[in-house]
Amino acid sequence: MFRACLWVLFLVVVPAFQGCGALEFFQGDSEERAKETASSKEQVSKEITRLKSENIDLKKKVDALKKENEGIRENTLNEIAKAEGKSGVLKEELKNLREQNRKIENENRRLKERLEKFKQKGDLRALKIKVLSGDGSLNSAKRMSKRLIGMDYEVRLIGFAPRSNFKKNTVYFSPKFEKEGRILVSHLGVDTALKPLTWSSVFDLIVVAVKNP
Repeated sequence: MFRACLWVLFLVVVPAFQGCGALEFFQGDSEERAKETASSKEQVSKEITRLKSENIDLKKKVDALKKENEGIRENTLNEIAKAEGKSGVLKEELKNLREQNRKIENENRRLKERLEKFKQKGDLRALKIKVLSGDGSLNSAKRMSKRLIGMDYEVRLIGFAPRSNFKKNTVYFSPKFEKEGRILVSHLGVDTALKPLTWSSVFDLIVVAVKNP
């Protein structure tokens, strides 16, 4: 009976002691885990703080880059505007220069024409021209003489042709003045004949005039 009581007591007390040990073990493990959890939370908090700080720095850098980019863009637009303004001025200057060149070219052309006319007048006045009446009336020669003078020719002499039965005005030219003779015929009209001189003469051109060619 006594032995039975001892076994019962042993079976009750030993597990109780073991339970206390286990409880102490679990309590110690929980405290360790709590410490680790607290440490992890602190690390996470520090990491979050670091990331927030980096994010703020990055935002500042982005804002600075945006501001710099905006400044560059504004400067670029200003430079473009200046370039366009200069281009507009250059285009206007080029337009004015072209207009001036056109005026100068026109003026030079007019001057050349005037010089050519003066030259032609000088050449015409240098011609030795004689006007003869081909219809027996000196008035025919006089009228032709006035007409030639109006064309800037210089008439050196008027008179009568050897015969008075000419049907149309006739221009005789010496061998070296055929060109001048043709020019004079073109001025006098299609009813004017052109012939070479077949006799010796001191005149370059001889014009035989009739009243009604």
